Amino acid sequence: MQIKMEGIVKKFGSVVANSQVDFDVLPGEVHSLLGENGAGKTTLMKILYGIHIPDEGKIFINGEESFIQSPRIALEKGIGMVQQHFSLVPSFSVFENVILGLKSREKLDKLRRAVEEIIERFHLGLDLDTKIWQLSHGEKQKVEILKFLYRDVDLLILDEPTSALAPSEVYSLFDIIRELKSTGKSVVFITHKLEEVFTVSDRITILRTGKKIATVDATSVSPQEVVKMMVGEYTIIEKFPKNIGKEILRVRNFTVIGDRGTPAVRNISFDLRAGEILGIAGVEGNGQRELAEGLYGLRTYDGEIFLHGNHVRINSPQKALSYGIGYIPEDRFVTGLIPDLSVSENIVLKSISGTPFSSKGIINREKVRNFSEKVVKKYRVSLPSIWAPIKKLSGGNAQKVLAGRELEAPLNLLIAVNPTNGLDVASTEHIHKLLLKTSQNGIPVLLISTDLEEIYKISDIIVVMYKGKLTKRIEALPENQELIGQLMAGVNFEKYL
Repeated sequence: MQIKMEGIVKKFGSVVANSQVDFDVLPGEVHSLLGENGAGKTTLMKILYGIHIPDEGKIFINGEESFIQSPRIALEKGIGMVQQHFSLVPSFSVFENVILGLKSREKLDKLRRAVEEIIERFHLGLDLDTKIWQLSHGEKQKVEILKFLYRDVDLLILDEPTSALAPSEVYSLFDIIRELKSTGKSVVFITHKLEEVFTVSDRITILRTGKKIATVDATSVSPQEVVKMMVGEYTIIEKFPKNIGKEILRVRNFTVIGDRGTPAVRNISFDLRAGEILGIAGVEGNGQRELAEGLYGLRTYDGEIFLHGNHVRINSPQKALSYGIGYIPEDRFVTGLIPDLSVSENIVLKSISGTPFSSKGIINREKVRNFSEKVVKKYRVSLPSIWAPIKKLSGGNAQKVLAGRELEAPLNLLIAVNPTNGLDVASTEHIHKLLLKTSQNGIPVLLISTDLEEIYKISDIIVVMYKGKLTKRIEALPENQELIGQLMAGVNFEKYL
């Protein structure tokens, strides 16, 4: 199967996810789609799979223009996509998930034999009677692949397929990809990880901010050249003059267990000084979220935390709050805000039980209103009323409420994870200036972001997180841009530990 996409444009409101993108896949090739978070990789492939309809552009299959308006149509044309979040029924067996939705009149025994032949042909190592809930993440991924192989797709799209796999599972996946290629099937491999790209790819297409930068043969470029195409050039905005003071935060031998029961943060140590913004760069899924949640008491940890030279044990968000730690999480409606409460109630959520908002269990609604209106005005929140449920706000405005609540609290330390997620350009710039102003006032900021431009714009020092480990401190200077990009992709990472 030969696929050609021409001039693909996709917008979500004012956000341009894909801008005049051309992309093609040849029969029997592994074509990697590479780029930073938000580059438009997944959106482009969701268009090919019929989940999104392009605003402009055309798709050709074997030279004929095709209109793919749903995943069902994509499957009929021989295209399958294994997404990051699997669509499996946990209580069903492997076999039941594979045949779910089929309209075949074949007897179950014959269907089962056909599925078993595919398992053997591609060395999937699956037991058809095992329930999905009993499988590892890697085994569930194999079930998704098996579903499409049974439906005889010619092109299989794999979206960030190694993001939650153990090393042995990654090697197994690569073997499957090579076997698919040997049978003449094509694979689109969406990833951030350079080492994986050069392991399995024939060609590489690099996207940046929704635009295609280049398509190259994997054998004709170096990892360093690909990184430069991914990262581009960033402009360092003028920062407030400030003095970096004494050490405020010291973290030693810090380990946090992830959702899969294995260490997501691996014995790291770092320091943060008064007035300093320490930017933690890295591709999503390398332990950044677990690090932030460990520091804020949302996850248990091993290791030591010192604030102002004093050893502290942070085993709950309440304890973190008592130490003056502010937290802007990436998942605003999961750990940051309560959707059914009003904007005003969310603004005072952490401080409603004490002065100045309440006394002896009685809430001073006038002070709550005045403070809420101050935050809404200062952080430029567009809303019908401070008493409206915050779930009625746009994602960007909800994020501004969350940022305002944390920045207006008395702070010893601020942890900010993707703090401008969902904001437009003007609002992003406004939050950046407020973070810089916070640091100018002597408050240290731990900035964790998958947006490398954001890291460069406001950080004083950058460390890179990769597979749960941190590099040594690197100055946020233009000449270090390429180095940071390489470290994010795992290139020469061990040399900078």
